[in-house]
Amino acid sequence: MQDAENISELHAQPDFRPGFRLGVFDCVVLCVGGIAAYFAFTLGSIAAAIPAYVIFTFFLYCNVFRIRRTPELIWAAAFTLTALAGFYFQQPTWIVVFAVGIALTIILIVIEMRHPSYHGVFWRSLNPHLPTWWEQQQSRRP
Repeated sequence: MQDAENISELHAQPDFRPGFRLGVFDCVVLCVGGIAAYFAFTLGSIAAAIPAYVIFTFFLYCNVFRIRRTPELIWAAAFTLTALAGFYFQQPTWIVVFAVGIALTIILIVIEMRHPSYHGVFWRSLNPHLPTWWEQQQSRRP
């Protein structure tokens, strides 16, 4: 009987909870990121800005705007490549790295807000058909 309960848990539908979210784990990550930025500040302001910027961006992506995984990975790859180029070639400067990252963040958020699955802040006004989309997706699940 235990196996049947485990199988039904695997196929349980996820809850429909759009909008801003903040959990205990999120708070822990934000605190750890803040502490890392504080200690990195002793190495220099750029060293402190890097973890703070990355943690803040992923907080926006995961908790505020709740974007899909692919745009998150696009941002992570772009930031990593521009940061590595900055370290290796001494070009672009960190200001350029952060400016490119911020511009890409804005572009990705705007694109996501237009997607039928958008479920972040302001979803009711930006994506009023989300509940219908959600139900359709859930009915397709095995």
